Amino acid sequence: CPNDNGVHRYLGQHDNECRDDGLNQEEILDLFYNETHGDEWNDATYAWEIGEPACERKGVQCNGNGAVTNITLPSLGLRGPIIPELSYLTRLRTLDLRHNELTGFLPSDLRFINLENLDIRGTRLSGVVPPLLCIKEQVNGNGVGPQDVDFNRIYSCDNFACPRGTYSSIGRAIIPQGADDPGVECAPCFDSDAALYLGSDKCTDVTIAGMQLRKEDIMQDAVKSISALVLVAGVVGYALAKVKGRRRAVLDGNCRDGKDEHEGIILSTPARRLSDDSSFDDEDSDDSYERSGNSFGSPRLLQRWISPTTRSPLDDGDDWTASDSVGDRGRRQAQELREFSRSRSVLPDVI
Repeated sequence: CPNDNGVHRYLGQHDNECRDDGLNQEEILDLFYNETHGDEWNDATYAWEIGEPACERKGVQCNGNGAVTNITLPSLGLRGPIIPELSYLTRLRTLDLRHNELTGFLPSDLRFINLENLDIRGTRLSGVVPPLLCIKEQVNGNGVGPQDVDFNRIYSCDNFACPRGTYSSIGRAIIPQGADDPGVECAPCFDSDAALYLGSDKCTDVTIAGMQLRKEDIMQDAVKSISALVLVAGVVGYALAKVKGRRRAVLDGNCRDGKDEHEGIILSTPARRLSDDSSFDDEDSDDSYERSGNSFGSPRLLQRWISPTTRSPLDDGDDWTASDSVGDRGRRQAQELREFSRSRSVLPDVI
């Protein structure tokens, strides 16, 4: 195809595809606009009219001869592929499509034009930078650098876009320009976006003690750890509550046992005192206590006064002894009661 301006670059093209003038700029831009859903771009002021002169479209710049040299359309919500037909814009020097929803692959055909600046950071392009494009000089400074710089950094696909699984603040590498210039390198990143797409310019990974970890993994581990701590705290709290409950029950039981024992002593000792002669009657008892100067009256009254809530066995006339309830201890206490009854001053002190 003569005079096709480089349009027919590939084997197997048909004769009827030959065109003397090739694709014009407006047709290429119209195709790009349609493929990237131009009617849905975020800024309506960038809306292009089909057939509109290329140099009059917002985001497009031309040289003095009317050839497109610059396409700058950042953060406009472009969706779809970067069409290879852009490589027919032979004077194109800058292609800035950063922070859009572009998908697909970076076209290798861009190597046919003399690009100087390519910015595809923050997009959703996948795959790799085409190897034939990686050896293209001048694009983002690729192939240009001091002699003492590593050759693998001078000619590198990273100078076009950081590969998947890496990132930098500008989405690509920069070649060092001197001994004091470290340049920019693409660093490892394990978050979801960086793992899938070219040209990542941010990373949500977190570095802890020199270890780079995914933020998502840290969040999941944190949730699991907090859940485990809550569960352990619940188990410990339940165990402590059980221990306290048992301790309180033991203390309450001891208190009840002490009270019962004390009441048993009081109940048993008068009866033992009053049944020393193996017989009992109210009249002898009253005389005995009156002779001892006891002002509390009869043994029955004394028994009821000592333990008013307990029915005295004396009321039934039974021969009830301390040994029937408390054994030897009751006998000792009965002996103490006999000694106490001989003294008028003892009973008030006990009470």
